[in-house]
Order: sequence, then C-alpha cells, then structure tokens
Amino acid sequence: MPIITKVIDVRKFKFKRDNYSLIISVAGIDFLKHSEIEKIIYKIKNSLKKGGIVYIVGFTTKDPAYKILSKHQKDIEHNTFYSEKFKQYRHFFEPGELKSIFKDFRILYYRECLKKDAHPKPHYHGLVKILAQKIR
Repeated sequence: MPIITKVIDVRKFKFKRDNYSLIISVAGIDFLKHSEIEKIIYKIKNSLKKGGIVYIVGFTTKDPAYKILSKHQKDIEHNTFYSEKFKQYRHFFEPGELKSIFKDFRILYYRECLKKDAHPKPHYHGLVKILAQKIR
C-alpha cells in the first residue's frame, strides 16, 4: 500500500469523499477554533473509506494550560482560547467529547489521561486519544 503524506494547513486541504484508509492528527486540530474543528472532523468522517481508520490525539480540559487560560482569559469559542504570546488558538476537549463525536464509528481505542512530558522541564498534559473505524 503506498503511503502519501502532506504537510498543509488542514483548513485548506481538499478532502476527497470516501477516499482515505487512514487519517492521523496528533496534537494538530486542537490548535484550531472549536468551529473549525467541527468542520474538519465532519470532512474527516466523510473522506474515510468504509473500514477506514482515524487516529486523533488532542489536549483536554484536564491539561494545566486549560486551567491557566480559563483563569486569565475568556474563551472565544467553546473551550477555545487565543494565545497572543504564541499567536495561535488552543482548543481543549471535554471528557468524552471525541467519543461522542465518533459515536457512529467503531471505537477501537479510547483513552483520556495525564501524561508526563519533559520539555523544557517536567510537566503534565491532559490528553485524549481515539482510534476509530468508519463502519458505514
């Protein structure tokens, strides 16, 4: 099976309907606004072939950054903040949110956790991981 990879702004990517066997987003879509994430996930779901797999890793509301941002800023969209310092959006998924979004898929793996990270110094991230298969 040939593997084709692309580095592109996912908001500009032209998803082809029922075309892909695998779509991976690791700490990617959560740097978009909630409204953009909804559109991208809709496109992901429609662009997977029957039996196709999606793997998403994102940050959750258990992430320390969520606690800091929500304490000092008002969200611009649901659980979405804009960082002036980094000039980027940050969205944080609620517990069970991705599982609910992919309820029409077969959930092969789902986990919400706190994960230790070491850059630049030891800290934790609240993460959600989902591996789901399109069944229709």
